[in-house]
Amino acid sequence: MEILDLTGAYLVTVAKSGSLEEYEKSFPGLFEHYFRFWAPREKFRVILDESAVAERRQAMLCKLPVIAERFTSKGLDLSGISVVLFVGQDTSNGHVFFQDGKWYVWLPIETYVTETQNDDNSAIQTLEALQKMRLAEKKRLHML
Repeated sequence: MEILDLTGAYLVTVAKSGSLEEYEKSFPGLFEHYFRFWAPREKFRVILDESAVAERRQAMLCKLPVIAERFTSKGLDLSGISVVLFVGQDTSNGHVFFQDGKWYVWLPIETYVTETQNDDNSAIQTLEALQKMRLAEKKRLHML
């Protein structure tokens, strides 16, 4: 399971310079999906300062390997999943999308305040990605 961390891009582009456009360039597919379904682009604003980003980012980075181990110890392959940490607008606890042959679990760190939220929601979103991967594979096999 690959981890893509966009929190640094948020700090440099949005929190310091107010440039949402530059932040979106860090992962255009994610933001296109996020703004289509989860948050209005025109209302995007700074919601976390540098210390809050650092604290929540670190909590997530510590938890994700533990969650990955729980899945892999049960024989589940996470190699086709990337987890994206970013700062959104507190409108979702995460979701999954498919782009360029890969599944992405996106986790907006502003919604992960407690350890329980980190554990439960991160695991739920990863499980959703696994389910969607399996469904897509079944559909592909039936089409052959």
